[in-house]
Amino acid sequence: MKKIAMLVPCILITACQEHRAIPPERAKADIVNNTLCVKVTPQGDEKVRSLFIYEGNNTAGGLMKEFYPQLQVSSNDCLPAPAYPYQAGKTYSWKIDMQSAQKPGKDDYSANRIVTARFIWQQQGMTRSLTQLTP
Repeated sequence: MKKIAMLVPCILITACQEHRAIPPERAKADIVNNTLCVKVTPQGDEKVRSLFIYEGNNTAGGLMKEFYPQLQVSSNDCLPAPAYPYQAGKTYSWKIDMQSAQKPGKDDYSANRIVTARFIWQQQGMTRSLTQLTP
């Protein structure tokens, strides 16, 4: 009985915890000079650590690009777009890993922030356009 009396408060305390999912922050995707341009807004000393491009929800077939040294960008800069076989009418996602050397954290990941761009690629002949989606 004493064991149960000790267990009940523990269960109640852990069950009452709120777990709010942090919505992904949005990057801006556009076509500039007929080329894909994805922009992020760094906070403080953040730099781009890596980016991951994939089609639809299929993360298994994506392309990962890591930057060594990390890429310093401003909100006016287009991120370098690695070659990727975009196809008209398909949805693509860019997951951009931003990292700060100054953010406090216990481990490598607490100083990171993920920024996402989702869009539908459109192409008619040599003319490209896109429709940006909510991440």
